[in-house]
Amino acid sequence: MRATTSWNPIRHTIDSMGNPAVFPASGAAMAAAIRGHDWAASPLGPIASWPATLRTSINIVLDAAFPGFIVWGPEQILLYNDAYAEILCNKHPAALGQPFQAVWHEIWDVLAPLVERTLVGGESHKMNDIALVMQRKGYAEHTWFTYSYGPVRDDAGSILGLLCTCIETTEAVLRQRRQAADEAVLREHESASRVDAERVQLALEAGAIIGTWFWHLPTDRFTVDEAFARAFGLDPAIGRTGLSLAQVVATVHPDDQAGLAQAINTVIARGGHYAHQYRVRRADGHYYWIEANGRVDLAPDGTGLRFPGVLIDVEGRRAVEAERDGAILKLRALNEQLEQKVVAQALARGRTWQLSPDILGVLNADGFMESSNPAWQAALGWSEEEVAGTPFLDFIHPDDRARTQAVWRDALERGIPALRFENRYCHKAGGWRWLSWVAVPDERKVYCSARDISVERERQAELERAHEQLRHSQKMEAVGQLTGG
Repeated sequence: MRATTSWNPIRHTIDSMGNPAVFPASGAAMAAAIRGHDWAASPLGPIASWPATLRTSINIVLDAAFPGFIVWGPEQILLYNDAYAEILCNKHPAALGQPFQAVWHEIWDVLAPLVERTLVGGESHKMNDIALVMQRKGYAEHTWFTYSYGPVRDDAGSILGLLCTCIETTEAVLRQRRQAADEAVLREHESASRVDAERVQLALEAGAIIGTWFWHLPTDRFTVDEAFARAFGLDPAIGRTGLSLAQVVATVHPDDQAGLAQAINTVIARGGHYAHQYRVRRADGHYYWIEANGRVDLAPDGTGLRFPGVLIDVEGRRAVEAERDGAILKLRALNEQLEQKVVAQALARGRTWQLSPDILGVLNADGFMESSNPAWQAALGWSEEEVAGTPFLDFIHPDDRARTQAVWRDALERGIPALRFENRYCHKAGGWRWLSWVAVPDERKVYCSARDISVERERQAELERAHEQLRHSQKMEAVGQLTGG
């Protein structure tokens, strides 16, 4: 009888390395995929020709629980296990036997230098939570991975491939980020709560908050704190056990009671925030302005449940506001008076412009009188439209044009005013009128005023002619005496 031998997995693995029919030895799905793949058409060639180093590496990867893969040869052919197939998603099963770059072309700019460090430099390295934007599900997906790359060497120490073990950490990273965001919001809320508490304490210390109340609406039980009770001359013990609302409203100024009742009824009906200002009689017997701030919480059936709140002293603020309103009214009255004065002055200037016998005008930088008063037509016969539509130099006597232009340029470009400058202007009916000008420049314009001195110039000319005739007569008389006439 022949002895039976037990199954030896180590011997099976060794035997399978030389037997392509049972290689890879793993029972994993990817082992069957590798056996069924047409490797003859691949750069790796048939399985029977694969070196022992590759076969051993593949068996190690297939038996690993963590996602893993091998990149082999100059073409960097990809082989992987079942766990890594889940990472590939839609890229599996087409990724098997393909170049690593072709499989992960969308993230190759990140992977290429890492692969080169291992396959060329022989470096083993690890990275935690590396961010990658993958296209493995038909859309761009932000993912994170922790991985380890190491070279695969033959017996001579030559680098033949790359072995990678990796794990996707996307959920963990996102969970950490959500947790960090939640903690940041919580810290912000805690900080805001501390600030609010500090503000309330400061307000209490400064006396801005008179006191607090709590109104249980179903039982109509109205309780107040000690500060509230003392401010209104009430017994603090009664404030703790409960007051009637009528006792509290009795301290409200008669003119404000109707408005307060309406505000309270409105907020109890709708719920939410409440704020109302009114006057109350304090312990000293005087009325002061306060502001009640609170919140009405509604029961599930929509009826009022709780109405807590605080009373704030706004007497000082109301006084400041009243003073401010009074100042605004005074300022408005002053502005109205000022506007009336400005209008009156404008009317006065307008009458001066219209009624002045002197020629008035505004000469712009282009050489046109853009504004002119009625005296132009009275003195020279030209209408306002004719003056505005004609270059001012066209009105001037040819003999006076050059020096007039020089004076205008000095005023416009150098800011030199012209005082008692005389030239001749053409009259619409013919002839020339002597004008004496005062011209003052301001902001690229020249403001002009002229007086018609034609009569004065004519009288001066007549006087000069009379003097000349007198001198001539005296001269002739002297000549006659010399000649014995």
